[in-house]
Amino acid sequence: MTSPVSINHRSTILSPGNSEDTREHIAIETPYTVMLNEKKIGASMVLPVGLEEFGVGFLFGQGYISRPDEIKEVLVCPEGNISVFADVDTTEPKEVIITSGCG
Repeated sequence: MTSPVSINHRSTILSPGNSEDTREHIAIETPYTVMLNEKKIGASMVLPVGLEEFGVGFLFGQGYISRPDEIKEVLVCPEGNISVFADVDTTEPKEVIITSGCG
């Protein structure tokens, strides 16, 4: 089961001398850890959609993978892991670029 991308939330807008009840859609970010060949590479807060693409893109952006044919399998676990299995030379930790304000 995937997490919701947004929720419909009741809010009150306050202004001088007035208040108004309204409903807003609020985006729900979820923490996910990106794993490469069972080694933790990094984590980020993301919308829970397109997680396979996010995991591969994260590893590409960090320089761990360079070609699509290196990717063998991508698994997304509901517990918050994106596991990418790839035919790459190294999974040694690098200086990770923070890709989110919450990183």
